[in-house]
Amino acid sequence: MNIESRLERRLTELQDELINQTLSLFGDDCLPYQLKTAFYETPRHKFVHRFQSPISGKWIDLTDDNLAQNLTTLYTDRPISIFRNELGELVSTVSQPSLVLFMIFLLDLQPGQRVFELGGGSGWHSSIMARLVGPSGSVDSVEIIPELVPHAQSTAKQLQLDNLHFHLADGTEGYSDRAPFDCGVFTASTPELPPIFFQQIKVGGLLEFVVKLPNHHDLFVLLKRTEDSFQSELLMPCTFVPVTGKQALQQHEVTVLEEIPHWKELKNSTPQSIHWYDLEILSDEVEAFLHFCNNTINGFHHFDSFEDEELRASAYLCGLVDNETQSLVLLNDTSILSYGETELATSIKKRAEEWIAAGKPNTEDLHLEIFPANAILTNNPERPQWVYTTPSCTYRWSPIAE
Repeated sequence: MNIESRLERRLTELQDELINQTLSLFGDDCLPYQLKTAFYETPRHKFVHRFQSPISGKWIDLTDDNLAQNLTTLYTDRPISIFRNELGELVSTVSQPSLVLFMIFLLDLQPGQRVFELGGGSGWHSSIMARLVGPSGSVDSVEIIPELVPHAQSTAKQLQLDNLHFHLADGTEGYSDRAPFDCGVFTASTPELPPIFFQQIKVGGLLEFVVKLPNHHDLFVLLKRTEDSFQSELLMPCTFVPVTGKQALQQHEVTVLEEIPHWKELKNSTPQSIHWYDLEILSDEVEAFLHFCNNTINGFHHFDSFEDEELRASAYLCGLVDNETQSLVLLNDTSILSYGETELATSIKKRAEEWIAAGKPNTEDLHLEIFPANAILTNNPERPQWVYTTPSCTYRWSPIAE
C-alpha cells in the first residue's frame, strides 16, 4: 500500500471516530445520511492552512509533506486555533467537530434554503451546510478577519461549492443582499443579539445564537423566529470566541469596590449577614444561583477589591450597588452581606425564593425569549418570568412549561 493510500485509509478511520464520538455525545438520531455524507465529502484538514499546536503552542503551516504527522491532531474532537490577533487573543478556531455536526443537525437544512453565518473562519462549517442546501440554496458566510477570507474562498472553489459565498465584513450587521434567511448561525459569542436579525431571519426560521454570559460562560441557544420575538428551543453550555466588529459589545466589567462612592464609609460599618443555608441554598448550589442572578437581574455586578484580601479570596464576589441610597449588597461563597439600606438584600432574597420555587434551575434549564429593545411585554401571572434588558434587546427568562 503506497503512502497516499495509507493516508486516505487513516483519514477515513479518523472521520469514522468523529462520527462515533458525535453519536455518543448527542444521540443516535443526530446524524442522518445526508449529513454524514456531507461530512465525509468535506475533509476538515482541507480548511486548515495554519494552526497552533495544542501541545507545543507553536504555529504550524500545513503542507502535503507534514499532513500525515498532523492528521490525528486535525481530526481530534476539539477546536483548532487558527488565528490570534495582535494582542495574542484567540479570535478564530475551527470548532469542535461533534459540536459542528450537532449544530448543523439542529437546523434540519433542506435543499433550496438560504443560510447566514456569522464568523466564517476556515469555511469548514459553512461548506458542510452548503452541501446540504444544494445548488438551489445558498450560504452567505461573513468573516471580519481579512487574513482568513481568501483561504476559505479558495477551498470552497476547490470543492466546487459555487453556492457558498464568503464576505469580508462585520457579521453583526448581517447580510442584507440575500436576506431574509431561512436559518442563521453564530460561531462567536456576544452578550446581546444584534437587532438586525429581527429583520434578516424569516418568521418560522431558526437562529443558532451564542450568548456571552456575565459569568464568562457561553450559552448556545437554538432560537425560532416568531412574529414578535425569538423563542428558545434548546439551551446548552458551550465555549466560543467572542464576536468582534462595530457591534461587538463590551464584556461585563468588574467593579472595584474602592471606586464605589461611599465605600469607605460602608466598609467601616457592620453589614447584615445572611448565610446561604438560611435561604435553603446549599454550598454546592451557590454558583448556579449566582449564574441565575447574572442573567435575570439588571445591574448585577462582579466586584473586586484593591485592599480587602478576605473579599478577594472569595470564589464569587458579586451583587448590587445603589449609589443614591448609599447601599450595597455583596454575595460571596458563604453569605450575603448587606450594607446600608436593606432593599437590595430583600430583592436578592426574593429572587432566591423564586429560584427555589422554580426548582433551582441552571441557566440551560430555562426558557428564553428575546424581544427588540422597545418591545412592550405582557407577563403571565401564573408563570414566573424574569426580564433582563440591554440596549439592543430584552431577554425574558422563565421555567420550561411542563
